[in-house]
Amino acid sequence: MPTPKTLESELPWLLDELCTELGFCLRPEQRAALEAAPPRTVAAFTDAVFAAEGIDPSPKRLYAQVHEKVKRRLGEWLTDPTQ
Repeated sequence: MPTPKTLESELPWLLDELCTELGFCLRPEQRAALEAAPPRTVAAFTDAVFAAEGIDPSPKRLYAQVHEKVKRRLGEWLTDPTQ
């Protein structure tokens, strides 16, 4: 029987995906902070990734890409008021 997915098990996968696919490669202490206390909404998590990288979240296309990856990977555990 496969191990059930959890927020804690999916977080490292998401952060790796954001790094390899979109270039959001957080420093170890930033990763640890997000993993220890992840924001509770998709938008807040997306904002936290941009803040950790020191990047302005206003490029709508890039924001949408990060938001979609967060939603796809963690949406089961995070709320998304856009639904």
